[in-house]
This record gives sequence, structure tokens and C-alpha cells, in this order.
Amino acid sequence: TLCFRGKCLLTCLYGRVEVLGFTIEEGQQPYPLFSPASHCPLTVTALGSTDDARDEMMEASAILRKYLTPAVLDTPLNGLGMIPLVSE
Repeated sequence: TLCFRGKCLLTCLYGRVEVLGFTIEEGQQPYPLFSPASHCPLTVTALGSTDDARDEMMEASAILRKYLTPAVLDTPLNGLGMIPLVSE
């Protein structure tokens, strides 16, 4: 689960997520999201699957590597820690 305020362009790179009751799957168009500071943060929730979690993590890591630079991957996200990537 990810809660945020502000605006973003949400692209589901792997699996499925739920936002405001709507399911967004990989391969769908990016969705612009806005969560004003005057309201509760918007929540993006990953939806589970029945596959092996370890394989999912490795596959998701490979997809993230295509979209993010190493400098971004090694940077803490607002004190939330590093992005967890599986080393190959």
C-alpha cells in the first residue's frame, strides 16, 4: 500500500493495483492521479496473486530496472528506505 499527496501519473508496470475502487493492470494506459493536501492521502493498493512471491519479486525488479536509473534505485524515498531490488 502506498499513500500520497500531490499529483502523479500512475503506470502499472507489473500485476494489478487498486485506486479509489478501480483496478489498474499492467499494459493499461497511465492514469493521472491527484490527492490534495486538504484531504486524506490517496491510497494505491497492490492486489495479490497466487504465484510464487519470490518469482514475482525478481520479475518486478527486472521491470523496475528498465524504468529507473541506478541513482534513483539507491536513493531513499522520503525516509521510507531504499527500493528493495533483488540482485541478479
